[in-house]
Amino acid sequence: MNPQVATPQKSRINYYASMGLISKEEQLPKQQTLQKAVCDAFCINEEVLFMKTRKREIVNARHCFSYVASEKFELGPSLTAKLINISRKHSTVLNSCSKFLDYYDTEAQYMDMANIVLQAFERGEIEKPLL
Repeated sequence: MNPQVATPQKSRINYYASMGLISKEEQLPKQQTLQKAVCDAFCINEEVLFMKTRKREIVNARHCFSYVASEKFELGPSLTAKLINISRKHSTVLNSCSKFLDYYDTEAQYMDMANIVLQAFERGEIEKPLL
């Protein structure tokens, strides 16, 4: 696709926005950070996602974050470890991804919460994490 050619949806949005009928932000899909998407799906505060704690609900959310960042966004375990915390190693991320897949296959409630994040990723509603 030629980068200078606008897609029909974008050109329509630009036309309506130039006429003053709508703002561009009203028509473009809202993007959210991966951290916010995971915290919303798992019903926890964003401040506690990377805290040093072993509470199951927070650890489950952290596993989901690690899996999506490492596997879906293809950041890899080392870059994902840097996103989470300097003290976490790549092996911790690999373990989190493994735990995510185990819980996803065996726990229905965990699968429901993780599917919210995975579907948002598939729809392109989550922006790629920046280092």
